[in-house]
Amino acid sequence: MTKEWIKFIKKQPNHIAKFIYETVEKIVLWDTSHLNIVSISWKDNMYRCRIGNIRIVFTDMNGEIEIKKIWYRWWVYKRIQ
Repeated sequence: MTKEWIKFIKKQPNHIAKFIYETVEKIVLWDTSHLNIVSISWKDNMYRCRIGNIRIVFTDMNGEIEIKKIWYRWWVYKRIQ
């Protein structure tokens, strides 16, 4: 995790921060049975996971999961590279 994500997560209430950490773990293990994951239409191999108004954006390159961004919905889509 980058400093940016850690700083963002620390600003969240404890129950939300815990849920974000658990969700990231599930994404990395590709245990997505109860997660709201949708592919991002304008990016190849890029997906987002929705947690309320927070989005976790990640890529899946041949089974390698890389978390790109964790931030609020209105911010994260503008900054996807």
